[in-house]
Amino acid sequence: MGMGLKEKGMFRHFAILAVALAAPCWAAEQMYSVVLAGSGSTGINAMAVDSQGNAYIAGGTSSPDFPVTPGAYQTQLGGGTFVAKLDPAGKIIWATFLGGKPGAYLNGVAFDPSGNVYVAGNTLSPNFPAASVFPSRIPVNFVAKLSADGSSFIYASLFETGQGGGIAGLAVDPHGNAYVAGSARSDSLAATPSAFQTQSTGLEGYAAKLKPDGSGWDYVTYLGGSGQDTATSIAVNSNGEAYVAGMTTSPNFPGAVRGALKTLNNISDAFVAKLTASGSGIYWSSYLGIKGAPGFTQFPGIALDPSGGVYVASAGWDSAPTVCKLSPDGSAFVYSTVVITSTSEQMSLAVNSAGEAYVGATTTSYGGLLVTPGALEGAKYGGQQTGYVQKIDATGANVLYGSYFSAGSNLASSFGGIGVDAADHLYLAGSTIAASENNGWGNVVKVDLTQTQPVWLGAVVNSASLFAWFLAPGELITLFGSGLGPATPVTARPVNGEMPTQLGDVEVLVNSVPAPLLYVSSSQINAIVPFAVPATAQVAVQFQGESSNAVSIPVSSNSIGIFTADGSGSGQAAASNQDGTPNSPSNPAPRGSIVSIWLTGAGQTNPPLADGEITPASSLATLPGGLLVGLSGADWVGVEGPVTYAGVAPELVAGIAQVNFTIPTNVQPGPAVLVFFGWLSPWPALQSVTMAVE
Repeated sequence: MGMGLKEKGMFRHFAILAVALAAPCWAAEQMYSVVLAGSGSTGINAMAVDSQGNAYIAGGTSSPDFPVTPGAYQTQLGGGTFVAKLDPAGKIIWATFLGGKPGAYLNGVAFDPSGNVYVAGNTLSPNFPAASVFPSRIPVNFVAKLSADGSSFIYASLFETGQGGGIAGLAVDPHGNAYVAGSARSDSLAATPSAFQTQSTGLEGYAAKLKPDGSGWDYVTYLGGSGQDTATSIAVNSNGEAYVAGMTTSPNFPGAVRGALKTLNNISDAFVAKLTASGSGIYWSSYLGIKGAPGFTQFPGIALDPSGGVYVASAGWDSAPTVCKLSPDGSAFVYSTVVITSTSEQMSLAVNSAGEAYVGATTTSYGGLLVTPGALEGAKYGGQQTGYVQKIDATGANVLYGSYFSAGSNLASSFGGIGVDAADHLYLAGSTIAASENNGWGNVVKVDLTQTQPVWLGAVVNSASLFAWFLAPGELITLFGSGLGPATPVTARPVNGEMPTQLGDVEVLVNSVPAPLLYVSSSQINAIVPFAVPATAQVAVQFQGESSNAVSIPVSSNSIGIFTADGSGSGQAAASNQDGTPNSPSNPAPRGSIVSIWLTGAGQTNPPLADGEITPASSLATLPGGLLVGLSGADWVGVEGPVTYAGVAPELVAGIAQVNFTIPTNVQPGPAVLVFFGWLSPWPALQSVTMAVE
């Protein structure tokens, strides 16, 4: 091997990791979780919630066996879309397919005081139901109104917006009038004669109000300046005055001289505007960017509170704001704050009667998003994207609740909508693709944020990388939460050569199997995944007879995390040079020499080890063959280093592996050479770990 395996004594005392979670906040008690699915793929694109707690869902499906209800308007799959209504307990009141072939897309849903349901989207179908007049070109946009029981069409209004145009927002006033917003070309969608803006300079934002019977327009107005403009969302108050949010590059956006921010400060920015009830005038508008900020806001969503406050949530780049509240007259910002990073999709927004804002979106961030104790999901598990939600207090200064939203064991998920009822219950909708399946499903969750939970499990991460990813047999994991264990931490000691499964009145159960424990405290536990873990792990904590919520995580044969020198999960690896000294920028390893690195999540060895076993120095157990190590500079052009040993780390707990490898002579030397491992290929890697090479 070129290096002894015992003499270094690395990790003889397992490092205790610490991550702080925000407080104070409420815990989340899941009131229901409903899956909308069939044999095909299903996704949710929009959701609305009434004051009684009925949820209206719209989306797409390829499932002929989607659970449509008897008596629904359309019981046979046609255009691949559906509309459904759930009662306050999550039971499907009715569900119907919608549209003819070859297809349609729904991106908006709303309701009126009588319970009639409105949906908006676009279709390729020349036989879209209940359409009295079909435009000459497809695809076309539509607004459709269904009866309160989902059994009949009241109207379907179809209209063109031209190449690159579309419908992006839908709202309904208390009188049952529908309002839409989006982008259009004037040669396809003509403004009404008395509209505020009758001309466009090409592709322009628009806002429009339908006649009560859907037979035509009360008004259609363009909305924009000399640049490029598009509307992305719309809201309406009890007086029939529409509020439109969107994106603009126009330095002369109409009405901005009366708004909170009168100047376009970036190449492109979000805007918000308030129109008169007739659509013939504009009260005010405001840009939403920050002067001097390197980024800009985009794809905004909008909501109103009972006092006339206007809330806008935008996908922010860099330091651009993502959530703001404006005064009713639009002349001032009440607050502006950053909430979500790494999202380029429209954010969903809801506001309760107290002026507290709920905002949700799809995010690709692996970390850095605020998670509060009591969250439904304390970490991002699997996949390149997931949902995320926050609740912000009325001042905008405090986050009351922050959680990921991906149904736990999923490969990837996207946010579909957010809502709140009169009792301040939170509703979340999304679409999910499972790690083990090709098909997806829609998921709707109702949450009560007013409860407390004495034992709350927020996140389960790899102890080396601190990533919430797949679990592997024998992986060392760190659990974060609150009330997990004793106020005074307890560190485990081996008993008869094995780590205990009970420590300080704490048990960690992985699919009901007790996990070996290394450390327990009120906010953190270090444990080891049992080697016989099934395809999906349900992880829960028991402390003094109280049980935590369960966290569901997919399982893989390996999920490697590399231990780092400072326990942060990134930067300098915990590595030993060939002479036995720790590797560091001040003590680099020569090219051609052998280096040892320690990791976890590599799976079971051959021969197998027992759960929690302290491996003897004489052990010959090795990892599966074919392990590769890659090294590269900042350009990620990697070279492979020959592995001379990959197996147990003698006298350490089973689950920690040691890998010895030769540093290739052709690697670019430096104080921070990237290191990554794998079987099929050692890269790309999520964890950024380095070592020093000379």
